[in-house]
Amino acid sequence: MGSSDQSELFLPSSAHDPGVGLRSPEWVALGYFAVLALIALSRKRPRALVGSALAAFTVVVVARVPEWFGQISAVHLGWIRDWAPPVFVLLGYWMPAQLLKGVHLGFERWLLDSDHRWIGGLLRRAERAPRLLVELAEAAYLCCYPMIPGGMVLPLVGGYESASDRYWTALIWAAALSYGPLAFAVSRPPRVLEPRSSNATNSTIRRLNLFVLGRASVQLNTCPSGHVATAVAATLAVWSVWPAAGIALGVLTALIAIASVTGRYHYAFDAITGVAVGAVGFALS
Repeated sequence: MGSSDQSELFLPSSAHDPGVGLRSPEWVALGYFAVLALIALSRKRPRALVGSALAAFTVVVVARVPEWFGQISAVHLGWIRDWAPPVFVLLGYWMPAQLLKGVHLGFERWLLDSDHRWIGGLLRRAERAPRLLVELAEAAYLCCYPMIPGGMVLPLVGGYESASDRYWTALIWAAALSYGPLAFAVSRPPRVLEPRSSNATNSTIRRLNLFVLGRASVQLNTCPSGHVATAVAATLAVWSVWPAAGIALGVLTALIAIASVTGRYHYAFDAITGVAVGAVGFALS
């Protein structure tokens, strides 16, 4: 392979294909925001309707920017388009919160009771876990945020630039299938319903996790777990082109899923369905 061929592997997707049209992750994001807009219209939520419409408009604008500015700028402005999907994921998380009518207490009680029946023993052992294990679990959960863009860096480093669209499509599908149900089944996270042991409350990394959630989350539980679903989708997308890197991400994803439950960020049912939704998102990509 010549040097010019090698350099092309790391160009943004728009440099390879600057033609007209939305890419698959953009179509998924656009469809998701359109569905949210229809729900907002049916529920007479003007704020949610405007927000969803603006999010959909953002997808179209980002997709068209390289084309509007011409072929010369496509390579440079194309990076905006290539790395915009994490923004779509965030918007997809925040938008359904504008559609809520209140917590579904029966659903919330079922989730909590299921945890006590299914994994009560595990949760009691987690409460008594050594401080080091608590910090490691919290660190794994924190890694979910850099894992989303970082998972795309791995194929780029490995020379699999063509995997970009499938990677982001899988993640946006997983995010949409996780965050969309928030408009219908609302519950609070278990961490706000249950007391925590001193090991957990004294965890430095847990305080950082709570700081992030306190400022970036909608303070409600997503079922399926968006953290787990996007991590699984990212892992499978990377594994499909670079198995060794995918296995490494798989270990981290398993730790994220476990930490999401033992740290009481999510219920066990959230994590289980998150794994399933992440796999579905990858399959749909």
